[in-house]
Amino acid sequence: MITLSGYSQKKELDEEAYKQWRRVDNYELANNGAWVKYRYMFYDNDSLNSIICNTYYFYELKSGRIRILRDIDSPEFFAGGDWIAFSRIGENGTSVRVAHRLKDGYEIHIHANAELNYVVPQVAYKEDDRLIILNVAERDSSILTGVAQYRLYGEKWKAICVSQEDQGYVLRYGGDGKNVGKVLYVDKTRSLDNFYFYEGKLEGNFFVCADTNDKEKQDYYTFSLTNGNVEKILGAEQIAQLSLDKYSIQFFEGNKRFMYRKEGVQRVKPKKQVKDESFQLELWSWQ
Repeated sequence: MITLSGYSQKKELDEEAYKQWRRVDNYELANNGAWVKYRYMFYDNDSLNSIICNTYYFYELKSGRIRILRDIDSPEFFAGGDWIAFSRIGENGTSVRVAHRLKDGYEIHIHANAELNYVVPQVAYKEDDRLIILNVAERDSSILTGVAQYRLYGEKWKAICVSQEDQGYVLRYGGDGKNVGKVLYVDKTRSLDNFYFYEGKLEGNFFVCADTNDKEKQDYYTFSLTNGNVEKILGAEQIAQLSLDKYSIQFFEGNKRFMYRKEGVQRVKPKKQVKDESFQLELWSWQ
């Protein structure tokens, strides 16, 4: 004889039981495949979620060990996946940004707005006119001064930047703090503005003020780091004659052709389609 009394004594699932269920949330695999980041969250239980939402787990696939970090926010892998950056939340609600090495728990405080290098253990940030590139593993920093605008490129970061120096307004590339890099373009009196760089092609563009009394009048230049070539493509007068939106310029075929959007031209709205009522389908159902 089989009795079902054991089954009748089990607790029934209700809304309170459902609120105790957890799910894996915010999971991510590091670029090197060595670590998995995740946290637990409850279903439909905001009060408990507010307590556990800042506890993260880091599972090492090779060893199976789990590193648990509490009171952290927005963890992000960098340096190939061996490091994470996050904000550590203090008791008074304030936070500091931290770089944390997962293999041994080594930590260093970093700037709140620091950029992360996703290949090597570097972070970079700007203070006034100084660009600081910090190796978090070695606690060694490199500094470029006089920097107005910059972009970082390469696996081990180098900078291409616009700076104001004794010789004038300068566009340099290849600087890493140990050396200032090579001069790509210099102008003694006219300022460089709206500098763009496309790392995939090692190409970019910038504008040079054509009239020191009118900053809106600008010449358009392109450059290549591959051959160090800088070329003036459009003058301020040409830009005005074409009535083009200078920020929309895109060049093709080695600067032989370009595409742009005209200023003050409204896009044509698609015509509203008229409903075709010449054919109608009716669905009927009956019992």
